[in-house]
Amino acid sequence: MLVVGLLIVAAGVTFALRPGGGLADAAPADPDAAKIAGERLLASRDATILVVVAHPDDAEYWAGGTLALLARHNRVVLLMGTSGDKGDAGLVPGLGAIRERLQREAGRILGYRDIVFLRDPDGGLAASTAYPGEVRRAFATYRPTIVVTFDIAEEAAVYHHPDHEAAGRAATAVANDLGGITLYLIHTRAPDVVIDYDAVRTEKARAFTLLGSYRDYAPVVGWLNPALRTIGGRRPLSYGGRAVLPSVGISYGELFREVVVPKR
Repeated sequence: MLVVGLLIVAAGVTFALRPGGGLADAAPADPDAAKIAGERLLASRDATILVVVAHPDDAEYWAGGTLALLARHNRVVLLMGTSGDKGDAGLVPGLGAIRERLQREAGRILGYRDIVFLRDPDGGLAASTAYPGEVRRAFATYRPTIVVTFDIAEEAAVYHHPDHEAAGRAATAVANDLGGITLYLIHTRAPDVVIDYDAVRTEKARAFTLLGSYRDYAPVVGWLNPALRTIGGRRPLSYGGRAVLPSVGISYGELFREVVVPKR
């Protein structure tokens, strides 16, 4: 238990210290056009934005800054497939409830409170027979015009998580059936939208760091996490996904692939 826990702590610290926060998606082929597309998204007013993801911290990693900006003038609804209870190999007792609480707190930091936990099996979302119907019912309830979810057709090369793929597959299928929806796809190898989240970078860092603090609850070694995160002096900020595009003046960017599904 001790050895496993220490490895998990080390992995978490390494992730937090990596420049940009971890996984990097491809850069847009045309940064100028991507910036214009991002500004068009941020001009949305009074829209309902449904975010279909698998685990607490998925949305904040790839799109926390964007969602914080959109929440100022729109309704943002998070649809969480699982509660992330298998994180860190299940070492933390009652982890699902802890991560749900942290997700709600992170949502308050970023400005959204509509968070729905479906509580399907963590690691088993693709095998859940209930999940596609739950996603379809959420579309019927909230009637979104904008949907944020994982890219399946152009998934980024690194980190293929079956739960993420299940969330993207279910949301994309419903959007294609209904029409009149614009998809903004995360974890993509073909981004054509970039959002400059510099104005809310502190809030994103606070929210994402809070969501990762569930590791502090690990038995035996969890208490080491806060200390280890400050090794070398000042505690580094972790932003999750962060794109740097100097050619268009963006140091804190989030990337998406836009797919417009016409009205039926």
